[in-house]
Amino acid sequence: MSKTKAELIKHQKSRGAPGTLKAKIKGPVTIAKARALKSKPGATAHDKRQANWFINMQQGKKKNEEIATSTSSVAGAGDNPQKIVPIHVTDRRRRKDQIPRLLKRFRKHLEDG
Repeated sequence: MSKTKAELIKHQKSRGAPGTLKAKIKGPVTIAKARALKSKPGATAHDKRQANWFINMQQGKKKNEEIATSTSSVAGAGDNPQKIVPIHVTDRRRRKDQIPRLLKRFRKHLEDG
């Protein structure tokens, strides 16, 4: 018995396309179900990768929610997940014994300021 194209699309939307994590787990996908799929004796390497990806994504969401809902009075009081990265404005292709040269996109800021 073959399904029509509309029936296949409806099935994939509700159950997940074949090979996806949603298709391998019955009901809503949770971290506990993903861990169970990963530790199943017949789990393939692809199953384990998919489960690990889902677990990492969910834990990342939790961390972001905790940071967003923190009631710290001082912004960035040590729990800031984003590190401050220095911006290099000089041309790194120049040798160390030469005078540093500003990159072209930063030169106009010197002239304006």
